Amino acid sequence: LETIHEFLDRAGYDNEWVPGSPIISMEFTGRNTSFYVHIRQFEAAELLFIATDGYLHLEKASSTESLVLLLVQLAAVNYELLFGKLQVNPESGEILLSAELLTHDGLGYETFVQALEQLMHSADSRYPELERAAEGRGL
Repeated sequence: LETIHEFLDRAGYDNEWVPGSPIISMEFTGRNTSFYVHIRQFEAAELLFIATDGYLHLEKASSTESLVLLLVQLAAVNYELLFGKLQVNPESGEILLSAELLTHDGLGYETFVQALEQLMHSADSRYPELERAAEGRGL
């Protein structure tokens, strides 16, 4: 994660990481919403996991119909996304957007930054339609 921390610093992203910690955290504020991004490395699997935190919650749905509409909208957005997938944490009800990057053959600065920015901007740009669905206002 030291290299990823250096990539984030180089790209100008404020981030929190303690050497030896398995997670780097940073805050993102877009046009539509704000959330955290956590980056975790799984060395044995040669995988870097990037996920939003504090993005959206199932409790935001105002009724059963809104919840169904929100879940349908999540599936529709997942179908359209080229990078990253929306998922629901069944224990907390939190909705997050995540992506995995394989690191077995190396991960360069440009590839990492483009992937991170794509994930953050996808989450931000899709937020209004997900929020409307949670409020029961249709697709």
